[in-house]
Amino acid sequence: MKSMLDVLLGIVGLAALVFAGYEFYLFAATKDPNGNTPHLWMAIAGAVVLCVCALGIFLRHSGAEEEIHITQ
Repeated sequence: MKSMLDVLLGIVGLAALVFAGYEFYLFAATKDPNGNTPHLWMAIAGAVVLCVCALGIFLRHSGAEEEIHITQ
């Protein structure tokens, strides 16, 4: 069974993915003469949060050794 932290990191990572995609869509689709840079910065922040969550999940499982039984 996965730990609660892994589930939380996964949910936050997926939410950050959706948020970053939506903000990038707003950046690319809006024709604002004043500039869309706040949407781009929010998309970058969402991507960074996604990467941190993915790294957290990976680092929690990279050191785990699988137990191999001699009889198998």
